[in-house]
Amino acid sequence: FEKINAMGIVHDFNKSSGEHARKFCTILTNGIADKRIGLLVNNVGIANDITNEFCNYGVEEDYQLIDVNLKSMILMTQLVLPSMVNRESGMVINVGSGSAYQASPYIATYGATIPIPYAAQNLLSLNLPSRYWMKMEIHWELTNTTKD
Repeated sequence: FEKINAMGIVHDFNKSSGEHARKFCTILTNGIADKRIGLLVNNVGIANDITNEFCNYGVEEDYQLIDVNLKSMILMTQLVLPSMVNRESGMVINVGSGSAYQASPYIATYGATIPIPYAAQNLLSLNLPSRYWMKMEIHWELTNTTKD
């Protein structure tokens, strides 16, 4: 067996827009250029700090939920998947929330962002030629809280 190395990438996807996002993509692309990545685990996500009626949330909070919960998965997959396709092997695991399986009153925007990784992963799987040994999976968490 080959020597297996794990690499973690720490990045604040709350700040991933405009020039900051382009800079991160360049740094990451250069950092993984010589790596043989076999597994990508997309485990980025945030939820509302408090529950509230939809009309009482601010637009900025909604943008933040969309940016972090959706753009992070799409961006990381776009950056890593080409090398997997070139090698014709690899796996992408997207970690989602069990909230996708139930109505999410008082956290409407969060609830709306949760099923999208599942749909995106299914569509990406259909885009991969069947001759490739590639797998896209989703792992549903019920509750998962981390604090700084």
